[in-house]
Amino acid sequence: MTNEQRRAADNLVLMCYDHHVETNDESVWPVERMRELKRRHESLFAQPDKLILSRIRDWTTTESLTLPRNLYGLYGPKDLYDEDHDVLLDNVREYLSRFEVVPLEVRSFLASVIERMARAGGMAKYHNGSSVIFAEDVRKAHRMEVGDLIRECDLLEKYGLGRLDAEERYNEEVIIYGIFDYPFWPDVLNFSKRQRIAFSSFFEGLDFSTLEGVR
Repeated sequence: MTNEQRRAADNLVLMCYDHHVETNDESVWPVERMRELKRRHESLFAQPDKLILSRIRDWTTTESLTLPRNLYGLYGPKDLYDEDHDVLLDNVREYLSRFEVVPLEVRSFLASVIERMARAGGMAKYHNGSSVIFAEDVRKAHRMEVGDLIRECDLLEKYGLGRLDAEERYNEEVIIYGIFDYPFWPDVLNFSKRQRIAFSSFFEGLDFSTLEGVR
């Protein structure tokens, strides 16, 4: 393509940095998929009446969930016996099918807590697949009021993603549930760093096919 063809409007898709990096993977985002993304987005904003109506909708229906067929990208063959892999895969697929209907704001809070756990290092701990961190650390790191943190954790609990453990008044903890005794989200975060995939893409795009690998 010439420079003029490259910068022509029909060859451009404007997006944020994270999604720019994500869609640079041509094996996942071939030309046809990019053109379809561009077509759907532009058709929405080209029709003001449709845009107004779209504001009153269930936004969890705007992204399609892509389930992984295996987990050998996330966990290598040495990490899992075949029977454990199959059971874990069934549990992950069932979990993600429920995760699809969780509002983006709740998914984003979950992602932010997982990233905070990674940054906080020794402040986080892991037990039977669950990931745990002091609630006060999360609150201060996110500059949240106590009531806001409680509301966010209540939503995590309602959707079966985690909870606020407040049995001890000054030792509350935010707990993010694992899957089949595996710390699924911390493992996905580490995977995204290794593969240079935006962690947010799993929560926004719901495409988990990148977790696949070769046995």
